[in-house]
Amino acid sequence: GWTEIVGEAMAEHVQPVRIDRSALVVTVDHPAWATQVRRLGDTLLDRASAHAGVERPERLDVRIQR
Repeated sequence: GWTEIVGEAMAEHVQPVRIDRSALVVTVDHPAWATQVRRLGDTLLDRASAHAGVERPERLDVRIQR
C-alpha cells in the first residue's frame, strides 16, 4: 500500500487522506516532511495514481498536522 509508494521512513510521517482527479491530499507531522513530499511531487503523483488505479491527480496537496 502506501509504504510501497513512499517508503517505510516517509510512511511513518506522511499519511494519505484522499486521492481523486483533482488532488492527492496528504498530511505530514512536521514541516520538514512537507518539504520532502513536495520534492517528490510528480513522482509521487505518478506512483500513487498507478497504485490506486485512478487518473493522475492534477496537484499534490500537503497539509501539516501536529
